[in-house]
Amino acid sequence: MTIAILTGLILRHFISITKNFDLGYQFCIKYFLKWGIILLGVKLSLSEVLDFSFNSLLVVVPCIFFTIFLVLFVGSYFNIPKKIALLIAVGTSICGATAIVATAPVLKAKKEEISFAIATITLFGLFAMIFYPFLANFLFSNNSLAVGLFLGSSIHDTAQVTGASLIYDQQYTNENVIKISTVTKLIRNTAMIIVIPFLAIKQNKVWASENSLSSILKLFPLFIFGFIFFIFLRTFGDFLLIQNQYSFYYFSESQWNSTVLFLSSISKSLLTIAMAAIGLSTDIHSIKKMGIKIFYFGFIIALFVGILSFSIIKFLIL
Repeated sequence: MTIAILTGLILRHFISITKNFDLGYQFCIKYFLKWGIILLGVKLSLSEVLDFSFNSLLVVVPCIFFTIFLVLFVGSYFNIPKKIALLIAVGTSICGATAIVATAPVLKAKKEEISFAIATITLFGLFAMIFYPFLANFLFSNNSLAVGLFLGSSIHDTAQVTGASLIYDQQYTNENVIKISTVTKLIRNTAMIIVIPFLAIKQNKVWASENSLSSILKLFPLFIFGFIFFIFLRTFGDFLLIQNQYSFYYFSESQWNSTVLFLSSISKSLLTIAMAAIGLSTDIHSIKKMGIKIFYFGFIIALFVGILSFSIIKFLIL
């Protein structure tokens, strides 16, 4: 996974790649990534999700609340335009570029403001995706729950969280981290339906318009429901296997386990392709243009989220 990301970044930076390929990269990120995450649900049973969902909420909710509060405070200190600051806040605390694009219409943000916010999220998210798995192992000594909560709550984008958890699994052979971090991140994603309307009301004093609501619904990560569907599929299949010795009255135990393993391997393959596409689609030159103040601002916010996530896990969960 790490090799796929870094190879993509290096190729994009040092080799002139025509923009004709950009549609292919975006297709991989948009569809391969989503289907990879959807199929990850087959690794989880409903009981496992319920075991750590409360802990995920305990970490996610304070991280979102305090991040937005800090952004409003620190943004004024750095003289960062309020709209850029808020876009970076929702991108950092909720779900990266998707949250930024969904929030932009209700804030009436300009194209340049959106680009700066996405560039900031991309830069620090990529850094976190590659280095946080190793940091998490150092901080939590391969504790599945703690590592999964940390990766799922401190890294910005869904793709980046998925990549980080897969890197962790490949380095330290701990598949439970993938399950916990994915559920934690998807819980963060659902906060869009609360946080974005709140910001719209706060920014515009009244709820913006039906167009704003529809834009949020269109950008809401519906693949979450696909992920949940496969969780229920796995749970029901396991239940039937115990009750009738056949899953869905057709699959024997070995066949059912082989099917789960096959879907899991497809998921990993799709996610690896998506990670390579992220590297290939990241234009380092455009990130350089965002300005030193926004760079420092993004760094402080990303660092704050990481420290806050670590502190909550260390003192409330463990």
